[in-house]
Amino acid sequence: MTKHEEGGGNFMAGMLMGAVLAGGSVFFLGTKKGKEMQKKLRAQFPEAAEKVDEVLKNIKDNVEDARDAAGEKLNDVSEKVSDLADAPRKFFSKPDEK
Repeated sequence: MTKHEEGGGNFMAGMLMGAVLAGGSVFFLGTKKGKEMQKKLRAQFPEAAEKVDEVLKNIKDNVEDARDAAGEKLNDVSEKVSDLADAPRKFFSKPDEK
């Protein structure tokens, strides 16, 4: 088996895992039975529920931080592009006469 063929297997395994996780997420977060099961699991395993809540909060914080950083980078890039777009205009404009 070539490396290319092996990579395809890994890709398919990843796709399958993603589909299973997405399906589980939809079940637990989007259905009445899933929400009922969440309540039961939280009642039976309070320590695990606390850990899950902590992990979810960390993920949310990280996503917010990444969003803020991306916004700052976007503003920086936008300013640089604007400066580059103005450069030819400044180069070819007549000097101010004083």
